[in-house]
Amino acid sequence: MLLLAVSLMCFSTLLIEGRGVLQYDCDEHIPKEAKDVLVKALNDRRPKDGKVPEVKYDCEEGSDAFNLILKKGAAATYFDAPSVTFDFDWEKTLKKAVKDIKKEDLKRMWDLKATKVGCGVHFYTKDDGHHEFELNCNYSV
Repeated sequence: MLLLAVSLMCFSTLLIEGRGVLQYDCDEHIPKEAKDVLVKALNDRRPKDGKVPEVKYDCEEGSDAFNLILKKGAAATYFDAPSVTFDFDWEKTLKKAVKDIKKEDLKRMWDLKATKVGCGVHFYTKDDGHHEFELNCNYSV
């Protein structure tokens, strides 16, 4: 129930304030429970050969991803998940978003042996009234 309340507060704030207006706060933007689900879902898609380290959540990467900042001169160190419908359930929505990330985008992250990942979440309300969830992530070694 607490997770739902936190999710609704974040969701409401984003809808009221608008995209890009809010300052990124790592602990408020993505609740700890959501970060844990995100990291677990990403690590579950890791190659099983044991040569790729697990990723951990990184707030600096999350801030850059939230503000859609890409690192200049760096190899492509980001990925975006296709927009998915947000049904007020962080776990279900994040798992679906991670599942829908292109394999080649994650392969690039694993090939670089990334250890840190941070994501920005943006919400949109479509003309028909349903809510869209967009996940943008940056990563680094």
